[in-house]
Amino acid sequence: MLLESDIFIAYIKKEDWLKDTATAIIEAVENGRLPPTHASTEIFHEI
Repeated sequence: MLLESDIFIAYIKKEDWLKDTATAIIEAVENGRLPPTHASTEIFHEI
């Protein structure tokens, strides 16, 4: 699974309409409930 920058941006921001979804996805990755997950290094440029 490839995570897009929108997930990380919403997760980092104080308020965002995707914040709840982004948090759920990040927590699922951290807890191993999702298949192997990757993010492009290009995300650093986008953030």
